[in-house]
Amino acid sequence: MKRMSIITMLVAVCWMLIGPGISIVLAEEADIIEWDKPKNAIYNHLTSPMLMYKNELFDGGFSLSINGVTPNEADADFVVSQAGELGARGIAKVNGTLEESTSFAAMNQTMTQIELHKVYLIALHNHTFAKIQVHKLTSSAVEFSYVLQKNSSTTPIEQPDNGILKRNMPEGQVTIRVGAKDVDYGWDVYRSDNGQDFAMINNGRLHKPIFDDESAGAGHVYQYYFEVYDSNNEMIGKSDRIEVTVTAPVKPTTEVKMQIDNKVATVNGQSVLLEVPPIIQDTRTLVPFRFLGDAWGAAIEWDQEDLMITYKLDGIVIELWIGKQVALVNGEEVKLDVAPMVIKDRALIPIRFVAENLKQRVKYVKETNEVIIRKW
Repeated sequence: MKRMSIITMLVAVCWMLIGPGISIVLAEEADIIEWDKPKNAIYNHLTSPMLMYKNELFDGGFSLSINGVTPNEADADFVVSQAGELGARGIAKVNGTLEESTSFAAMNQTMTQIELHKVYLIALHNHTFAKIQVHKLTSSAVEFSYVLQKNSSTTPIEQPDNGILKRNMPEGQVTIRVGAKDVDYGWDVYRSDNGQDFAMINNGRLHKPIFDDESAGAGHVYQYYFEVYDSNNEMIGKSDRIEVTVTAPVKPTTEVKMQIDNKVATVNGQSVLLEVPPIIQDTRTLVPFRFLGDAWGAAIEWDQEDLMITYKLDGIVIELWIGKQVALVNGEEVKLDVAPMVIKDRALIPIRFVAENLKQRVKYVKETNEVIIRKW
């Protein structure tokens, strides 16, 4: 398998309770997998509902190589919960039928809610791939079809070196993804700088699914790991290590700077006068929606009847409603920390949510109350 570009990649980490945890798999879009003939199977030893931090494969699961259940983690390929959740070492929903050849997709999930008749690409215990399609699902059994990768021994998954994932990232873009969504439990991140002792570097327990290391400097080699805590503040797991070599910074294609309560903003160094300034609401920054759309080159729409805002950029569609703490990202509902609002007849939106979902990077400078949004 070809190695994917490590300049633009977000490192993904899954934690473990005992033994090696489920690992998120990142694959190269240009690679094509061919498949053997479909087979049918029934899995009738479903687990209790899964929690995102739990290593469900520790108790075994379904093995496609034996077409049955195994109690062995090393031989298990996936698990299904009584609530219809699919858990594996890597999962990506893909288009097409089971038998069609498949382009590799970034397998940035280890758990997903099953949709009947949809096709899922999953990473297997032997470092190859399969596709599965669920036809019937109850609380006690799942009926599905699957295909295995042809000539799988020739295209192994890229594996960590001595258990440590190693990546290069440019200064200003060192981002570690620690989960799929906001959660009730939390984690702390520890870092070693050029072989020194590990020290915790987050201010307050993390609950967001990504961590930006803004202090990481070019020319340094850092190692990271996470400690995971439940709602009772008890540690329940610890991640594998990731090693990041920080390279020279890359100039962003677009840089927007704004300051709280200041109507003057800049786009790539050019001053722009805003009709209303950015504000802080419930610890979240809200900014004028139309200004940002124009700065990013996004298509924007305003529905006066439904009070709905739509952004379209690079194949991503975000829909928000004034006064509602829910949004849609490519049709999937997401909860907001703060709802969009209208001030002086101008709509303001939560900047971090919109920017990050449109693949922008947001930095808040506390000392100057400045918001910086960059796109590479």
